[in-house]
Amino acid sequence: NYCKFKKEKNREKTVLYLPTYGAVSSLKNDLDAFRALKREGKYKVIIKLHHGTTHLASKSINSAQIKEVFDDILDEKTPIENILAKADVVVSDNSGSLFEAIYAGVPVCSISAIKTNNHYNGLYPLQDSLRKSRIIPYRKTVTNISSLIKETLSKETIEKQMRFRREQFPLARDELLDSFTKVIDYYLQKNITEGDKRRIQLRSILDRCREEQVNALRQEIDVLSKEVIVLNQKLKEYDIKFKLVNAKLS
Repeated sequence: NYCKFKKEKNREKTVLYLPTYGAVSSLKNDLDAFRALKREGKYKVIIKLHHGTTHLASKSINSAQIKEVFDDILDEKTPIENILAKADVVVSDNSGSLFEAIYAGVPVCSISAIKTNNHYNGLYPLQDSLRKSRIIPYRKTVTNISSLIKETLSKETIEKQMRFRREQFPLARDELLDSFTKVIDYYLQKNITEGDKRRIQLRSILDRCREEQVNALRQEIDVLSKEVIVLNQKLKEYDIKFKLVNAKLS
C-alpha cells in the first residue's frame, strides 16, 4: 500500500531520510548537512533508522545528535509504506529504499561518500548506473541539501524516475510475484540465449551458488557421518561393558 496521503495546502514539505547501516551508511557524515537543512525552516525532516542501526549501532552514532537534528525519528516498527505515503522527497545513500521510493512514486536522491564495491563477476548494483545517468541525483558529500532536493524535485528528474518506474514496475503486486517466480524458474531451467550476456552471467552466478551450497551440505554430511561412526563405536563399547556388568551381577 503505497497510496499517497492528500497534502494540506501551504504546509512545509516533508523530507524523509532513509540511510542504510554500517560501513556504507551516510548517517554519521551527513548530520551537519541535515542540521543546516532543518535551520532553513522550509522542511519537516524525518529519519527512519535502519534496523541494523537501531540494534547494532556503534558508539560513533550519537543518539542525542540524531534527536537534535530530526523532527521525527522512526525505526523498524513503522512500516516504510506509511511514511513514504507522507513524504515529498526521499534522501538515501546505498539503501534499497532508493527503489522503494521510486516504486512509491516519491522523488529520491542519494548522498554517499563511500563508493559501493559490491559487485560479482562484473555485475554492479543498479543504483550505480541510475546515479551515473542522473536518474537518481547524487552527491558524494553535501553541505547544502536544499540544492540537491531542488534538483530531485525538478520536472526533468521526476519524469526520469517515473519512466524508470513504469519500465521496472509495470505490474500489480500479484502479477509481479507471479512474474518474479517465472523469471527465477527461467534462469534455473537454463532457458537463456547465448546473446544475452547479463542473463548468462546471472545463470553462472546461480549455478555457482547452488554448487557452493551443495558442497557445503556435503561437507556437513561428511562431518555428521564421522560423528555417527564415533557414536556407534561408543555404543558398541557401552554395550559390551553393560553385558559384562550384567554377567557379573547374575
